[in-house]
Amino acid sequence: MVRSRRAAPRPQVIRHADWAARMGESRVHVFCGPESLLRDQALKELEAFVGQGSGVEVDRFNGGEANLSQVANAALTVGLFNPRRLVILREADRCGRAGKKDKEAFYAALESLPDGCCVVATSPLLPYEFVRKNEFCKGVSARGMVVEFSHPRPAEAMNWILGASAEQKVKLTPEAGEFLLSKVGPHLAELSREMEKIALWAAPGDTIDVEILREMIRSGNLGDTWEFCDAVVAGHAADALRNWDAIQTQEPVPRLIWMLQQKTREGLLKTRPGPEAARLERLLTGLCDLEFGIKSGQVRSGRDGMALEILITDTRSS
Repeated sequence: MVRSRRAAPRPQVIRHADWAARMGESRVHVFCGPESLLRDQALKELEAFVGQGSGVEVDRFNGGEANLSQVANAALTVGLFNPRRLVILREADRCGRAGKKDKEAFYAALESLPDGCCVVATSPLLPYEFVRKNEFCKGVSARGMVVEFSHPRPAEAMNWILGASAEQKVKLTPEAGEFLLSKVGPHLAELSREMEKIALWAAPGDTIDVEILREMIRSGNLGDTWEFCDAVVAGHAADALRNWDAIQTQEPVPRLIWMLQQKTREGLLKTRPGPEAARLERLLTGLCDLEFGIKSGQVRSGRDGMALEILITDTRSS
């Protein structure tokens, strides 16, 4: 007689835009997606919700480093004077190699959280990537509300840019917003950084159009990182290395790798099969290998910049 295996419940996935009205439906949340600005804002909103105006104890753990039993104990521990607690497990997708007993202790904690406690697991992976990453990710997703933090659509990003410019007390024209979006992409964390640069450069109430943005780029107040990434993806090694000299003391290599990965993927989507597509694939593979080398310690601190320079040279256009 063959016993049928009970299928694991499918995770409940909702978009961030719908989450605020439903955050009280679960005490276990799984924040998935690359949009870090919205994710960090949601964590602040959840902290305020859990605290209910009386404050909240916040425990933060990093996946792959913290012991899951410790995370479980934190979730089950309620303070005598402050019974409200928020436990955050960042990069939860890195917990796949945890021991079976530790995983079971964590699952048991999620299923028996005391009143006033909330657990959040975060990951830069999109929900479908997270669920398929490993058994731990699947188990966490089945026990909580999965919230998607993908990058906004271009129209949504455009509305965000115009709203951010109003908050910064500058008037960004729609054309300037489109120009900024074309250079940075719909990545709100990166757009926020560029908006801060514009606000520092401009006087309150100034109208910022495309020509002013171009002037800021020419004067070195904006866009060095864009030009670097564009040159790398285009295979213009000489231009990329020239821009690298200007930004290497300001921008950490891991962040540049992330930006280059995004740009390279976008370039591949627009490129027909052939030599150029093959070059972009080599670049993307090299960037992923370099990222892994940095995270695993194979590329030592201080030598990541040299490794990036070699990759730029090796993947230049012929």
